[in-house]
Amino acid sequence: MKILKYLFYTILTLVVLAALGIGGFIYKAKKGINFYETEPHILDKSYGENSILVISKTNAFRHGEAIKYSRPILEEIAAKNNWEIYQTEDAGIFNKEQLSLFNLVVCNNCSGKIMNAAQRQLFKKYINDGGGFVGIHAAGDGSHRWDWYADTLIGARFSHHPIKYHIQQGKLMKDSSIDSAHHFNFELPDKFSVEDEWYVFYDSPRENNVNILYTLDETGLDWDGRLGPFFKDKTFGMGDDHPIVWYKDVGQGRSFYTAMGHDRNAWTNDTHKSILEQGISWAGNFK
Repeated sequence: MKILKYLFYTILTLVVLAALGIGGFIYKAKKGINFYETEPHILDKSYGENSILVISKTNAFRHGEAIKYSRPILEEIAAKNNWEIYQTEDAGIFNKEQLSLFNLVVCNNCSGKIMNAAQRQLFKKYINDGGGFVGIHAAGDGSHRWDWYADTLIGARFSHHPIKYHIQQGKLMKDSSIDSAHHFNFELPDKFSVEDEWYVFYDSPRENNVNILYTLDETGLDWDGRLGPFFKDKTFGMGDDHPIVWYKDVGQGRSFYTAMGHDRNAWTNDTHKSILEQGISWAGNFK
């Protein structure tokens, strides 16, 4: 009897620990554990015309591998175009004097509330006054908890991504609504394939004053986002209209978002890199 009693309590303890672990993971992924930096940076060079600020701060889920592999790619894109680039994970750079040095901000898989209230208001004004924004993958997830950011800057609300088959080969197609003379048609193919983690949004941003660049063909892809007993309703895709890359004007500024960029394979895909290059050029209003 003692052995059975010990076995029962051992199993119960393991179950409780597993539940706490999953619960903690879900809490961090959805809401984040937030901390903020406020000290201005000591910059090692002058920034100004044609300058890019890349921030990869993560207060929620961290896409560590993607951030690691993306940094040299972003440096490569900047060097190719003679753009200055400054990469950091410290949001103290979001102060009036230093933020104004950059044409645009690239949120590279940022997650959670990476800015305090004052920094958020400064960033919002920066965009509305003509600054550019490029969001990559987790920059559009549900952890940021800022209505203006989700509804206006990104233009869509994140629902989930597949869990068991979270990396899948997807076929992307250039949207038929794109003007044939538009900036984004330069050197970008009509369709291509890449492996990545595919996000599902509650509604298509097409209905939110957004211009769609690429959509995803859902044929043959799994959309089950359930995690054990959690998220039981997360089994849906977006159907025939599943935007992945889009752009829009925000005030006097510009916003470009790509839901790609979770998997290292996406960062070795030449078309994905070209899309980012074109998006940065457009959002930064580079000549």
